[in-house]
Amino acid sequence: MSIQLADYGDAQLERGIPGLEADNGPNSIVNRRNASTAEIDFGLAVAAGADADTAVLPSTGCRIIGLSVRHATMQANQTGNVSYAPKATVPVMEIGRLWAIAKNPVSPGDAVTTDATGALSTGTAIAVPGALWETQAAAGAIARVRINLLPPMPAASSSSKKTTSTQVE
Repeated sequence: MSIQLADYGDAQLERGIPGLEADNGPNSIVNRRNASTAEIDFGLAVAAGADADTAVLPSTGCRIIGLSVRHATMQANQTGNVSYAPKATVPVMEIGRLWAIAKNPVSPGDAVTTDATGALSTGTAIAVPGALWETQAAAGAIARVRINLLPPMPAASSSSKKTTSTQVE
């Protein structure tokens, strides 16, 4: 027996859910420990903590290290919230595409910014370097973000190039 999709109405599945990887393309995800006193939800910007390999929610002047990724095995707490508790391991995407909730309306190509809650938007808040919105969304809707925090390669200087000549006789 085949399934008749028409029996299920014309509802469309959602585009994605916050913190979910948007594709299986080249991604770089690293683990950090939540050094905040607050929980970190999925699909938020996170900053470097005071200790190595830690993450915290952003603040003015911080160094953004990526976006929090949804982990499939996370369970909801007693209030139904699913997030990374203080001291929990947080997967942080440095390179890749991720679904996130847009705090304000966004358009493809808009620079990504954040606030002290880690919520993503566009405008004059804390910049998320190397991140752009790839899809359009209204405030509070899901959109795709591309991030690339790969450090730039140092420029090759002309003095560091060695020229060797081999003469065959």
